[in-house]
Amino acid sequence: MSISIFRKNPLEPDSYEPVYWYGIYTGIKYQCVELARRYYLARFGVLFDDVVDARDIFSLHTLKDLMSGRIIFWQGYINISTSPPPVPGSLLIWMTGDNFHKSGHVAVVVSVTKNYVYIIEQNYGQGKRKLPYRNGIIVSPGLIGWKMPPYMHVI
Repeated sequence: MSISIFRKNPLEPDSYEPVYWYGIYTGIKYQCVELARRYYLARFGVLFDDVVDARDIFSLHTLKDLMSGRIIFWQGYINISTSPPPVPGSLLIWMTGDNFHKSGHVAVVVSVTKNYVYIIEQNYGQGKRKLPYRNGIIVSPGLIGWKMPPYMHVI
């Protein structure tokens, strides 16, 4: 599956242009939350509630399946060695801090190897990067943890 990553020229003013995917609001263009919501719609047909700040995604516990209308439990894990590893489609969520001053950040996991977690993102960096994965922990300052893709419950 291919998904567009919107990148803004840093010299341009902030945009407040809303983005819709097949008529469904996904967020504000160039923002990280918009990419995460659009990715989940395109890949899984589910939507999570709109949030004020990206860090707030970690506090959400449900997704809505747009085909069936069903509410789905949404599992999250903190970034510690005893958590199950993220998988493609997981959302990594950062708190506010040095890199993400006001609202935190969210990125989509596209691949996981023994040593790295590969992500795509909007509103930070170049749109994609790899994060070190050591002893079951993703090495990235301020990372709270991840939300698993729908239907990926670990018991």
